[in-house]
Amino acid sequence: MKTVFDPRQRHHDPQFFLSSGAPQPCPEKPARIDMLLDAATSMGSTVIAPPDAGIAPIRPVHPDRYLTFLQTIHDRWVRIQRPIVIVGGELTLDTLELTYNAQSHTHEAPVQLKSNCGVLLIDDFGRQKVDPEHILNRWIVPLEKRVDYLDLSNGK
Repeated sequence: MKTVFDPRQRHHDPQFFLSSGAPQPCPEKPARIDMLLDAATSMGSTVIAPPDAGIAPIRPVHPDRYLTFLQTIHDRWVRIQRPIVIVGGELTLDTLELTYNAQSHTHEAPVQLKSNCGVLLIDDFGRQKVDPEHILNRWIVPLEKRVDYLDLSNGK
């Protein structure tokens, strides 16, 4: 039996995963790699590095633009910190709209906008002061149309 292993796999260290909408500690840790490699070698397995096939195998089926994307996306992606916004019983329909601070003359974004391109976690959905159906109805059109309209304090 051969075991394929690349030392770069040790960099994969997620802190949590979502289970039923709640963050849970991730059982996969880099230290587990050593346990698995030790077990594989004790059973006589040979540990080999994966061959680098480059992009030659996928070049015939993908345009150059996509191949360039694949070669550069990781460096761009790792710089991004995805937002995680967690709300619970305090979620109301008002928190789904812009709020205006008259002192600073600024608007604060609603929770769904603060979590844009990230995660909006609604803890204990259904225990909010507002009916869950109203919350879902507030989002149904923006989700279907992929656009949301928010009103500024001046009515625009």
